[in-house]
Amino acid sequence: MRCRYDWHQTSSNVVVSVFAKKYDPDRSFVELNPIRLKVHLFFPEERSVFDLDVELWGVRIIINYVMMVE
Repeated sequence: MRCRYDWHQTSSNVVVSVFAKKYDPDRSFVELNPIRLKVHLFFPEERSVFDLDVELWGVRIIINYVMMVE
């Protein structure tokens, strides 16, 4: 499954947005730590997944905020 994702960075923030429809939030997750960002979205209708694994460089996580909206 392909999903569109985008990111932007300011002097103090990095924002990553993943745009997906019809994923199962109970079988999907986002993990964030100072080294990696992992996104796993499960799509039951297609029986497929979207995985994003990004290595973060020089990031200091102050607020860990994840929002998954159906």
